[in-house]
Amino acid sequence: MTPVLRIAASAAAVVALVAAVAAVGLHPSEPGSVVNTPSPAPTATPSAGPTPLPSLAGGSLLIPVREGSVPLTAGTYVAATPFPKKITLTLPDGWYGNVGGPYAVFLSRVRPTAEVDFVILNEVYSDPCHFDRGQNPLHGPGVDDLVAALASLPGMTVTPPVDVTVGGYRGKQVTMTAPAQADGCTPLPGAGFRIWQLPLGATNDMQPGDSQQVTVLDVNGTRVILDVSGLQNGTTTLIPEVQAIVDSIRIEPGS
Repeated sequence: MTPVLRIAASAAAVVALVAAVAAVGLHPSEPGSVVNTPSPAPTATPSAGPTPLPSLAGGSLLIPVREGSVPLTAGTYVAATPFPKKITLTLPDGWYGNVGGPYAVFLSRVRPTAEVDFVILNEVYSDPCHFDRGQNPLHGPGVDDLVAALASLPGMTVTPPVDVTVGGYRGKQVTMTAPAQADGCTPLPGAGFRIWQLPLGATNDMQPGDSQQVTVLDVNGTRVILDVSGLQNGTTTLIPEVQAIVDSIRIEPGS
């Protein structure tokens, strides 16, 4: 999904989450506790200048929970509540980010485009070319269940899974590449293929020919997906800047 689409979708997710929490009196740090029907996403763009962010002991900065991404200066950041896992990572200059609710953390660079996203989901679309056919629930809660679902998506090229460790947790990693053409697909604004939609509305959309590295982790019984774009042309290798961010990731089991 492009950074602009991510920003717009995450804005709608946060607005919907706040409204749902107020309605049912639940704390937003409880994944799955809020039933939500996504509202149309407003047009959102990154703010023009840096926003002061609260710091934690040791000097780390909190990635904000808010409507849309904000510019993040170089440093070590923490994403936590309402996302159910505490994620620490180091970013260079030029990145934007936000916690988009209990199901997502979005980080992106606009030029050249790259993304590092953490998501929690239980469904993927049955056909990325025809998202109007809906999503299918995964067969089970494990890492292998999601990897198998991604490998079976029509039209997508998916590499064989490899065992990896990210942030101190084991998982499996694949690289997905969308078809070069989206001829005959259900039209999508700015993209051709839709892979999944999160419970609060944010989607993972791929343009024709795009590739993503998807790592599925088991974090103490919770399936956490690390979805990364920013691969070197024609390879499954991340560009050095993005790889350095991935290498810096540390995950703790609770927020």
